[in-house]
Amino acid sequence: MNLRENIIDLIRSEQIRQTGNFVPESDEFFKKLAAKAEVLSHDVFDQCLGFVFFYCNEPDKYSSYITLLMVAPAARKLGIGAGLVRYVLALTAKRGFRVCRLEVRKENAAAIKLYETMGFCPIEDRGDKYLMEAQTS
Repeated sequence: MNLRENIIDLIRSEQIRQTGNFVPESDEFFKKLAAKAEVLSHDVFDQCLGFVFFYCNEPDKYSSYITLLMVAPAARKLGIGAGLVRYVLALTAKRGFRVCRLEVRKENAAAIKLYETMGFCPIEDRGDKYLMEAQTS
């Protein structure tokens, strides 16, 4: 899969907004996304308002994994992020995954609140991040 330019533009703008702390500054990260992750995006008139990258490509494992979720600043608090997460949970449940996991930075209170409303709970403290998990069904 090639990463769409409008998704890359959204990632770059958020990387600048978060002074380099949004995603790893590594070509390997983007190569892994392109090679192994699935992506779902919310687009309006060819403008990407949000996206989620997730892994559910190892059927012998019981958990899927959301690796990157973003909603454009102008489109936040409209339910786009929740809709993307809801879709991932439903899709991965349909594929037989029992749980979905993700990591979130502790200072990202808005994301933590969103994930908790979607049924995610912290299962591990990883220093500056939490590993969270939700049942898919």
